[in-house]
Amino acid sequence: MGISRCGARALAGPLVVSLLVSLTGVQIAQAAVAPGFATLTGTVPAFSSAGPVTVEVLAQGSLAHLAVGQTVPFTTVVAPVSVQGSAFSVAVPDSTAIQGLAAQGNGNVNLMTVVQNGSQMSTVFTPAKTSGTATQAGATGVEAAADAGAQAPIQLSNFPAPWKIGGTSASPAAAAQAAAAPAVPALCEPPVVVATHNNQRTRIGELHVAADSWMEAIYAYNTSADSTVQVGSSANGGSTWAVSGTIGVNNSIGSGGTLPHTGGWVGYVNDTMDFDEYNYCGVLYTQAVSSHGDTYDGLNAPGANPYGTCHNAIASNSSWRIATVQHGDGISRGTWNSDSSTVTTFGLMTTLWGFTFNGATGYAVSDRTTWYNGSTGTNTYVCGAGGNIAKAPVLYNNPN
Repeated sequence: MGISRCGARALAGPLVVSLLVSLTGVQIAQAAVAPGFATLTGTVPAFSSAGPVTVEVLAQGSLAHLAVGQTVPFTTVVAPVSVQGSAFSVAVPDSTAIQGLAAQGNGNVNLMTVVQNGSQMSTVFTPAKTSGTATQAGATGVEAAADAGAQAPIQLSNFPAPWKIGGTSASPAAAAQAAAAPAVPALCEPPVVVATHNNQRTRIGELHVAADSWMEAIYAYNTSADSTVQVGSSANGGSTWAVSGTIGVNNSIGSGGTLPHTGGWVGYVNDTMDFDEYNYCGVLYTQAVSSHGDTYDGLNAPGANPYGTCHNAIASNSSWRIATVQHGDGISRGTWNSDSSTVTTFGLMTTLWGFTFNGATGYAVSDRTTWYNGSTGTNTYVCGAGGNIAKAPVLYNNPN
């Protein structure tokens, strides 16, 4: 194992050879590897200084149990590759290291793409899924393609404005930790260590139950559930923040939780998440690192069914889909719980250290919302937008 810049460990395995290919006349840096885990494509950010551009990909290990002062686990999975032109495409090889990280994250691996020109750099995080795992919240590119058994590139966008490598943006806590840490032979100092740690109530979903006394619904956020949460980066010590992509967060330290409610309930679902700050190459980062799985009622309430009832939704817009929660037989209640890959996006999950975290929540196969109908003669209905009721952004129950 070698040492990459900023203390990241180099991935043991075959040498990654760089080459140049041409797509529509634009030269793109690409890593020649086989077989591949993921392919990342993007546009080089606008550097204000000249210099040879390279792109590098790091895989992040679990931060769930790290204490302040401990090293953030980064592994180099694509060594720096030269970029000629304005666009790049790099193939991330599959490996035992990648599979090990995927096993820790219920099939998810968080990748950090670093683009730099020797004096400035910019970074974007993205989650990637191994083939055969359930769809990640907000899945795009390789995540969605993995479920279909095909490989597709992940398009990286919105790189933050480049900053000076090794700048002085560390918070006092990060600077103190850096001073106490051993030096590493790397382009960026100090080593990557956890500077601060906190936990925060975080919005992960919403629950809608029809206004009938015989109805009940249970929201489940179990150990294989996952959320996608934005990463914040600050080149001025936390005075202002930019979005630096997203990472996947699993319920990795809790046993899971359920939140039941009876007829008439419309509310948000919260969970406790852990968050860390750390300094990487002179830039302060903040991200969610784990979920406790302790579901409970959130503040305020989301809007009720925008169509009034699920039947009106179908009559007004054929893009809405509907499912039936059958009535019971006097002995057993009717049920419906097929929303096994629901994706719900929130403009605000939580705010911490001055950064507002946006994100989405999705489910693996064993996690879902279940509706129970105790009536002996009246069905109720679940509806939502999209071509598949099981993947609608929000699921409504009759008028709620």
